Amino acid sequence: MTTKGKIFLGIGIIAVAGIGYYFYKKTKITSWQFDDNYWLKDAQNKLGFIGSKKPKLKVGDAIIIKQDAGAKHTEYDGRTTIQSIVRVDDKWVVSIPKMYRGASPKNAGVIVKA
Repeated sequence: MTTKGKIFLGIGIIAVAGIGYYFYKKTKITSWQFDDNYWLKDAQNKLGFIGSKKPKLKVGDAIIIKQDAGAKHTEYDGRTTIQSIVRVDDKWVVSIPKMYRGASPKNAGVIVKA
C-alpha cells in the first residue's frame, strides 16, 4: 500500500470512529437514582428529589420522573424539567416545577433525561 493509501485509510478509520462516538453520545440514556422526595424550603414549588450521587443532568433538562411502586404521591411522576440542582450536606437534590404534596413514607425512584 502506498503512503497516500495509508493516509486515506487512516482518515477513514478516524472518521468512522468519530461518527460512532457522536451517535453513542447522542443516544445513551442519562439517568439518576434518587432515595426519596424532598421538601425544599427555598425552591419555588418546594419539591425536590434527593440522592447520594451527583446527577449527570443540568438545569433546564427535560426529564421523566418514575418513583418505585407504592409511591404516595404518584402525581410527581411524569415528564417535567429541572429547576435547580443543589447540594444538601453530603447529598444532591434535583428540584422540579411541581408542588410538594406533603410528607410520605420513603420512596426511591429514577430520573431519566427525556
